[in-house]
Amino acid sequence: MIFIYKRKRLDQQQPPPRQLSEIILVIGPPVHIDFLTENVDEIVKRIIKLGGKHESGERGDWGTIAYCSDPFGNGFCVINE
Repeated sequence: MIFIYKRKRLDQQQPPPRQLSEIILVIGPPVHIDFLTENVDEIVKRIIKLGGKHESGERGDWGTIAYCSDPFGNGFCVINE
């Protein structure tokens, strides 16, 4: 969960006084999301095209999983079971 607050304060270092903006970013605990799909390879291609990364993956009798991240580094998985 991400909250962005914009707070204004009065800068009194130089006359005339002016308004400055501070942005405070409060980040909650990390969230991991799994996306289920019929075609993992097709979705991974779209993720890369949109600026994300394909970190690694696995295939087995149970299905396929791709470990990915968005352009900001938030991790998620694309899974076919």
